[in-house]
Amino acid sequence: MKKVIVTAFVFSAIALAAAISYSAMRSGIYQKIKPGFGAISGIVFDENGRPIALANVYSRPTAQPSNGRVISVQTDKDGKFFLERVPPGLNTVHAFKEEDGYPDTLFAFYVTDPRAVPQVGVYQQQVADVVVQLGPKAAKMIIQVFDADTNDQIESAAVELRRPGDPNAYVSLSCIPSEATGKCEILIPPLPTNIKASKSGYDEQDVTRQLGPRTDVAALNPGETRHLSICLRRTKVKP
Repeated sequence: MKKVIVTAFVFSAIALAAAISYSAMRSGIYQKIKPGFGAISGIVFDENGRPIALANVYSRPTAQPSNGRVISVQTDKDGKFFLERVPPGLNTVHAFKEEDGYPDTLFAFYVTDPRAVPQVGVYQQQVADVVVQLGPKAAKMIIQVFDADTNDQIESAAVELRRPGDPNAYVSLSCIPSEATGKCEILIPPLPTNIKASKSGYDEQDVTRQLGPRTDVAALNPGETRHLSICLRRTKVKP
């Protein structure tokens, strides 16, 4: 009987110590929050429930998203993050890690699961908890754009991605070649997509069929990488 009592006492003591430690930790966090602001604590997972390290995370007021990013941080090795100086009210949390195939969820075109853009209520001097689940991974296009007549490389061409059947689901991106490779990289969600390239002074070109096997839409696999050379022709000036 004594052994049972002692064991129960030990477990109770450990639980109490843990509770005190957690309370002290939260208290320390609260003390760091600036007056008039709240904070968001959370973790970023991939589509398989694995934490994503070094993902970029930020929040924006849901009702006024154009007010700019409140603050941006990176997740630690366990996918955890802590955002300070978050304005009170309903906030939307965004995350991305483009090098691993996770585009910025600020662009609704890339969002295929609402769990990737959670909304959380934030109160002054309090910490709100949230979970962000990204994925599936986007496919990657490695692009070079050339003048069809001179074969000179065209810089800063526009690449438009559009979801068939939904005129509001699109994004226009600038293809700026890397100095190291002379190519640009653009992420495409693993969904049917139409792709067009354009540049001022050139005819717009639908390049969807170049990614085959279908000619009407491009449907790439999550994490797939495709190389694409695009040739644009100068717009003919009518006499």
